[in-house]
Amino acid sequence: TIVFTTTPCSSFKITFTRVNDIVDYGSIEELGKRVIPPEARNLRMKVKTETFPEKQTVRGPITPPPRHYYRYDFTTPDGLDRIIINLAVVKGFVYTMTTTCPMSYWKDEESLILDSVDTMTVA
Repeated sequence: TIVFTTTPCSSFKITFTRVNDIVDYGSIEELGKRVIPPEARNLRMKVKTETFPEKQTVRGPITPPPRHYYRYDFTTPDGLDRIIINLAVVKGFVYTMTTTCPMSYWKDEESLILDSVDTMTVA
């Protein structure tokens, strides 16, 4: 199962400044405490950084800031499901891609699921 959600940053976590990137919420470990159930097993975390080429503007060249993605990969406490959560922030919204797969299918579907998870980009 793959589910995509979009949440306004102000509903995700209250901050006093505008959130422009997922790292504005803190480190992957800090945010993980908010989004990952404490009983999750075999937790793996990964930060992906997307960089952008320099752009020409009327004021001269600018280099857009990089965009970061946080990935949390874990199994449920009963060991029956594997869950992968990707998070990114763009223009005041948190984009979430949650993938769930029964462990009984994981061995056969692992490469397909991981390829799908790796394709998450937001603009």
